[in-house]
Amino acid sequence: MNVRRAESVPVGLNNLDHSYGKPYIDKLWRIHEVLDTLRGHMSKQSLNVELSEMTEENGEEPAVLPPTYLVLQLNPDTPSSALKCALKWLVDKIKGQRRDGGAELVLLKQPTRDNEPLYLHVSASRIKFLEAAEEMEMVKMDIHGKMREFSVAQLEEFLPDGMLVEDLLTLSERQMIVMHELDNIRALAEDDHIPGYPSYTLYEGQSIMNVCQDCNIIFKIYSLHDREELKKLGRKWYLSVFRKQPFEEIRMYFGEAIALYFTFLGFYTTALIIPMTLGFLQLLLSTETVAFFCIFNVVWMTVFLEKLLLNTGINMKSSGVRRLAEFSSLRPEMKHFTSNV
Repeated sequence: MNVRRAESVPVGLNNLDHSYGKPYIDKLWRIHEVLDTLRGHMSKQSLNVELSEMTEENGEEPAVLPPTYLVLQLNPDTPSSALKCALKWLVDKIKGQRRDGGAELVLLKQPTRDNEPLYLHVSASRIKFLEAAEEMEMVKMDIHGKMREFSVAQLEEFLPDGMLVEDLLTLSERQMIVMHELDNIRALAEDDHIPGYPSYTLYEGQSIMNVCQDCNIIFKIYSLHDREELKKLGRKWYLSVFRKQPFEEIRMYFGEAIALYFTFLGFYTTALIIPMTLGFLQLLLSTETVAFFCIFNVVWMTVFLEKLLLNTGINMKSSGVRRLAEFSSLRPEMKHFTSNV
């Protein structure tokens, strides 16, 4: 299977602390240096992985490895004996079949030098992306120009002439799918604790990724940027100060929530020009205009909110954005709090 590849660099998804300093950032950038090797020139022998099944998918080694979408960094201070047991268990969960409680994702180990933390690269097969997109009820535009929920059975209706299957989902959607599948790996009835860590107990239905992060087994999770796409977006966006923000391009790269946020900021900043101008005039003229300025602010805020709702609704409808919060699943440990609300 031919997979389109892109240069990528790691960016912290959570808890990125600038206090780590330059040596820590340099370690993150070294991930980028081995991506080309990971994607086309590595075999199970060159990976030098003790858990050889990490590079296998359904018993066969893929001819071309899929692009990496998330990188898991394991805690470098974890004892090696305990880490080996936990790592094998975690790999089985991530790569395992769904009927066995797995996520059916593709997992690769990054070669490391001595005293370096262990990195796991997470991706998914093409059919996995399509099945997950249908399961998450993602909305895509069909060949008739209508926005509707994606269906694998009707795949051809979402592929206009010249579009490949690889182009159907954006980078942000693929990363969202991979993260969604990781978050939905749940502990089974027989998973009473994390292997190698008897004190880290589990209960049925608990999120495996949340536990591994809380117990500091997984140190951090990183996504990957596409450098070329980021440069193109930058030229259309923050390097073009007086142009309208490219909502669709931002949405395709960063996702719906980020696109709507920056659209709101742009709309709000533009709307503030009128009250700002009148405010300066009120200061220069006299204090007798304060009452007029207060009335104007009330009217302006009412009009602003109505226009904001209209503008947001148009953007959401045109791009098929809806039910943003539904992609974030409720953590099992929080259910007993919400059940009483």
